[in-house]
Amino acid sequence: MTTLLAEPGREMPTAAGMRLPDFREDVPPRDLVALAVALDDVDVAGAASMDLLARAVGWERLISMAQARQAQVVGELVARREVGPGRTVDELQAALSCTAYQAQQMVVRAEGFAAHPALADALATGEIDLRRAEAVLHALPVTGDPHRWDRVLAAVLEDAPLWSAPALRRQTERLVLAADPEQARVRCERARRERCVELHPDVAGMAWLSAYLPAPEAVAAFTVVDALAGSSRTVDDERTVDQRRADAFGAIFTAIASAGELPDGAPLPRKHGRRAQIHVTVAATTLLGLDDLPGELAGYGPITAETARRIAQDGTWRRLLTDPVSGTLVERGSTTYQPGADLTAAVIARDVTCTFPGCGQPAWRCELDHREPFDPDRPADAQTTAENLDPRCKHHHDLKGGGGWTVRRNAATGACEWTDPFGITFVRLAVPIAVTAAALRCIRAPSGEPPGPPVARGYPDEPPF
Repeated sequence: MTTLLAEPGREMPTAAGMRLPDFREDVPPRDLVALAVALDDVDVAGAASMDLLARAVGWERLISMAQARQAQVVGELVARREVGPGRTVDELQAALSCTAYQAQQMVVRAEGFAAHPALADALATGEIDLRRAEAVLHALPVTGDPHRWDRVLAAVLEDAPLWSAPALRRQTERLVLAADPEQARVRCERARRERCVELHPDVAGMAWLSAYLPAPEAVAAFTVVDALAGSSRTVDDERTVDQRRADAFGAIFTAIASAGELPDGAPLPRKHGRRAQIHVTVAATTLLGLDDLPGELAGYGPITAETARRIAQDGTWRRLLTDPVSGTLVERGSTTYQPGADLTAAVIARDVTCTFPGCGQPAWRCELDHREPFDPDRPADAQTTAENLDPRCKHHHDLKGGGGWTVRRNAATGACEWTDPFGITFVRLAVPIAVTAAALRCIRAPSGEPPGPPVARGYPDEPPF
């Protein structure tokens, strides 16, 4: 097989038998710096298309090599007694302000590479990328005869660069099932205990709702949704089949939320003493149609003014006073169409999510924790206040209580400052629930012109707005 190096200004032929240049051949093995220098030594605008394609592949391989190095570092942290896997997850989440899932995946990846050096080596040399490496790790069992899994690994790595990540996962799983059927049965039982449903916010007012289910139940659920989608189609229905399935799926739960009861007539369970509800925050001027500022949907994030109006039109309204500089909640009004304002709701509305850096668990699903531990010998009213309460998910509540972490709230900014057992402090900024006037002037200022003065708007003091 002939290697042809692309030259600037010259298009490379695509005849059979040729392949892209491999920049690793010209640098010492595993030398990330040398490879980066070789890849960066190019006039991008004047380079031939084949050369640019080769460099794109080269950068991807460099990224793979760097991720292997990162996994090695994380693996060393996990192996150290004073840190360990659980502590490493918390430290990574706080340091990167990433989700717990992302941090957990970094630890799982490091542990998997430590158990399968051949896979780590393939990533470290850039033979495979992280997607393929994780596909193989996901399919390989963590228990059982390691030599058997080494043989499976050797078989799949032979052609791994030519497989897509999903195809590589299926091929690995196929060999694993064939190699040890009993181990496969035990693994299925273990995986079943990890079933879950997760919400992943996306952009443009959309979100992914994913369910990790045993295959028979997942197929049954999809079959029902598919049947509902087919029955809902009319002659003039222009929706695609995917759109009809999505609409049918959403309609099931929207109806339950609106009625407040399950299909068998049982009431929806309550959280913090309140019925499960959809909460949206939107400016009074937006509801009145005076502007189109975005709203905030609890558990999701920013939504368009149109969507916020549609949700709010049939809801119960409550006044929220926000800081004009930061956009964060200052006060939650007690006047509503319906009674029930309480301290819990005010704290939930203020903090939006768990206050640990990177944690996105919605506040309404969290536990309310006294920042300064509750003292039964002191008056409860003096301690159970908005200034001393934070919403925390179960894990981060326990982390503060017995994990060696401390937390304080910056009174001036509303930011929560977490300090780990090493003494390192990580900051979780206060979450704005409204667009500030300063931000609006900045983003809407005409190109080349300084932002103008804020437009005066009238804000009613109490509902109805």
